[in-house]
Amino acid sequence: MLAWFKSTPLKQLEAQRDRIATQVYPEPLQSLVSTPLADTLTDARLLDVIVLDFETNGLNPQVHNVLSMGWVEITNGIINLGSARHYLIRSETAITGDSA
Repeated sequence: MLAWFKSTPLKQLEAQRDRIATQVYPEPLQSLVSTPLADTLTDARLLDVIVLDFETNGLNPQVHNVLSMGWVEITNGIINLGSARHYLIRSETAITGDSA
């Protein structure tokens, strides 16, 4: 199922990860950078993933901030609601109507 992605960007990502993996990181980052990417023929529905969600007050990282973040695990195609987490991040900036 991942085969519809062009292999060139995936190969570039794999090469970048190989360069990063040569550096020493604390766990769990070392495990993350040393885990190989899925093959392009892998059915994406069978992959274990963590879905991340970030709420921001804009899209410019130079000016705007992350207001909250959340995640949930999907294992064997099943959303594990017990793994869901959500954290509010204190922000000193005002929330505008543009970001709502």
